[in-house]
Amino acid sequence: MRKDPYLYDNSETLINLFKEYNDKKLREIEADYTSFRLRQLYENPIKGCFDFFHLCEVHKFIFQDLYS
Repeated sequence: MRKDPYLYDNSETLINLFKEYNDKKLREIEADYTSFRLRQLYENPIKGCFDFFHLCEVHKFIFQDLYS
């Protein structure tokens, strides 16, 4: 079986900056932080043409507090 480099060993939880191993707790943290970042994006959109690279920047902005 191949190890997924984005998950903690023997779990389905994404490796995160909070070092949270509990998936339910991580989802709660993620909801709080992403809603805050989405509000910021709504008020100050990242300018671009919605190509792959622009969408990567939006994704990075939304999840910057949670994942490296």
